[in-house]
Amino acid sequence: MDEFTELLKKFDDTPTPEPGPPLGKVLVIDDDPNIRQGLEKTLTQRNYEVVIAITDQEGLERFSNDVCVVILDVKLRGTDGITLYHQLKEKHPDTPIIFYSAYPGDEKVAQQCLELNPYAFIEKGVEEDIDRLYQLIEKAAKEKAQ
Repeated sequence: MDEFTELLKKFDDTPTPEPGPPLGKVLVIDDDPNIRQGLEKTLTQRNYEVVIAITDQEGLERFSNDVCVVILDVKLRGTDGITLYHQLKEKHPDTPIIFYSAYPGDEKVAQQCLELNPYAFIEKGVEEDIDRLYQLIEKAAKEKAQ
């Protein structure tokens, strides 16, 4: 089984919590339909309201002050996550943004992202990082709610 299939399996194996009020709104900006679908499914199961954007323009349009955290792909069709990061921060500077990258080992891209001081930088396809992603989303939602 390849790494991507393992990642999707991890999304499917996520336990479903008890239903309750939404814990916050998460904006997922990613051009990969499998990643979008996996994140939407598991975050919805964890009682988050999920807003999906495929392009940078959709991301900017759907980004509002009530978003508690943004999950941002580093490489998007037509632009890159670094450029979009700046635009999102101009709009709502206090909203945490987590870079979610499918380019493990690309030190140049990772360094560029980290220089922006994002909330976090997570690599796609690393099982431990999926758990860390969920923990960071929960932490960001709690911080934004305060």
